[in-house]
Amino acid sequence: MIHVVIDSNIYRSEGFKSQKLATLKDMGTNNFVKIHIPWFVYKECVTQNIEKGSEPFNKAIEAIKKASIHYGKNEINEIQNKLTSLKNNVTLIEEKKWMDFIKISNARLYNYDKEGSQQVFEDYFEGNPPFSALKARKDIPDAFIFQDIKKISQSVDNVYVITNDQKFNKELEEKIPKTTTYSSIDEFF
Repeated sequence: MIHVVIDSNIYRSEGFKSQKLATLKDMGTNNFVKIHIPWFVYKECVTQNIEKGSEPFNKAIEAIKKASIHYGKNEINEIQNKLTSLKNNVTLIEEKKWMDFIKISNARLYNYDKEGSQQVFEDYFEGNPPFSALKARKDIPDAFIFQDIKKISQSVDNVYVITNDQKFNKELEEKIPKTTTYSSIDEFF
């Protein structure tokens, strides 16, 4: 079986409706590939999509507040409550979309690894890979993903990582044995 990790930058640029991601999902369904999803990849994607999906509702709620001089307080509150309820559905829809993808593709979603966080923060304070420098906070999510990929590589013949982060690609290939990286799904195919 082929073991694949897809970084959040690929999920976000492709989207679940892309033919390429649908093909990978089908390959998982048919047990040709095993898609491994680190917790940080999942959370980065879900929270960004929730934020993006909630934005129009937040703007509408603010606009309604400004229109309150023309309407009664009860009407404004009712509209705000409906918009807030719709906004909350964005979270449910996004989480369901991911859970459906995971189930259909037979993917494995990894839990947040509390024990692994010690290594991440040792690397953080020492400036070890994948950190670009000592105490580089922007690299913390990648460091957790890096640790998950390291664990996966220890239990499979080879792990294929798809990310368009060239620095991360280089660190993975140099520091984690049995890891091959690709900058796109097309390149992986």
